[in-house]
Amino acid sequence: MSLPADSLQLVPDRFIMGLLPEEIVRTLPALAGVSGAAFESYMRGVAAFQKDRFREAIQEFSEALDADSTFALAAIRSINAGCALGAGTNAAWLRGAKLAWSFRENLSMRDRDWLIALVGPDYPEVPLRVRDICP
Repeated sequence: MSLPADSLQLVPDRFIMGLLPEEIVRTLPALAGVSGAAFESYMRGVAAFQKDRFREAIQEFSEALDADSTFALAAIRSINAGCALGAGTNAAWLRGAKLAWSFRENLSMRDRDWLIALVGPDYPEVPLRVRDICP
């Protein structure tokens, strides 16, 4: 018995998906259409963030946003890295909030909920105070 050709294509896809970090698999829809340069910077930023190198992460997420200003997931990660460094880094945080909010339709529902948790449900009408958001 032979399998239909299109089912054979699923085998490598499922294998590859099993090799990717969970976060990447979860965020694949938000990564669709992102340029190679933006994706590479984003991945370097994720790696730096996971190693607690938050300044480097902010720089990489900023480069991802320079390459693709609609990359809402990179904007959210920029907010997270800005929070990790404290309220004194609000330039990255504010840029991330503005871009993530502007392109939130590109995010999964889970990431949209996270964005609302970060910036508040009334953003941008209610002015942000970074010190109230970041622990």
